[in-house]
Amino acid sequence: MRCNPCRYNMAIEAVIENLDLKQKIFADLEASCRPDCILSTNTSTIDITKVAAKMKNPERIVGKGLHSFPSELNMSSSVQRITQLNS
Repeated sequence: MRCNPCRYNMAIEAVIENLDLKQKIFADLEASCRPDCILSTNTSTIDITKVAAKMKNPERIVGKGLHSFPSELNMSSSVQRITQLNS
């Protein structure tokens, strides 16, 4: 995947909950997007530290999960960021 590195401020991944696929996408995004582009995952079941594990700069990723409950009026979302990297 190649995006125009001068054009986008944020890239949001929204593929199925498949860790290998998400890691590949973020490695590609990191290589092709400008350094200040925010890289966001839409995962709600995979730890974002695992999603970011194959990135050179895993601190660039944020997690944006949408959680829906039985009622359409009862939806919430959360944003998470990697705060501690394992060595």
